[in-house]
Amino acid sequence: MYKDYTELRALPPEAYLDWQAFATPNDGLPAAGYAEKQYATGLEYGKRALANDGYIFISCNGTWGIKTCLSTTTTFEGIGYHSCTADLWRGVLDSGCKIIVYRWLDGQPITETVITRGNND
Repeated sequence: MYKDYTELRALPPEAYLDWQAFATPNDGLPAAGYAEKQYATGLEYGKRALANDGYIFISCNGTWGIKTCLSTTTTFEGIGYHSCTADLWRGVLDSGCKIIVYRWLDGQPITETVITRGNND
C-alpha cells in the first residue's frame, strides 16, 4: 500500500508488474461491485490499446492513461492511490497490452521504461 503521489512517483517502473501491491484501504468504495467494474475498465482500455496500435502508460505524475493511433487520454487516477485501482491495473495487465512507465526525477530528462511489450509488438 502506498501513501501518496510522492511515493508513487518514486517507484521503480517494474513495481507496476505486481498489481496486488497497489491495494488501498479504501478499496471497495464507493459501492459493492466497484472493484469488478474497475477490472473490466482496465481490461477494456488495454484491449483498446492493443486494437489501435497503442499502449497504456503511467505518467510522470503517477496517473495512468492510454495512447492509441487515434488519441491520447490521461486520467486523474493514481494506481495505488485511488480506490480499486489495483483491480483496474490487474485488468490492464491481463489485457496483454504494452505498458510504459514515464519518470522525471531530480530534474533529469524524462525516462521511458517499457515494462510489458504487448501481444501485438
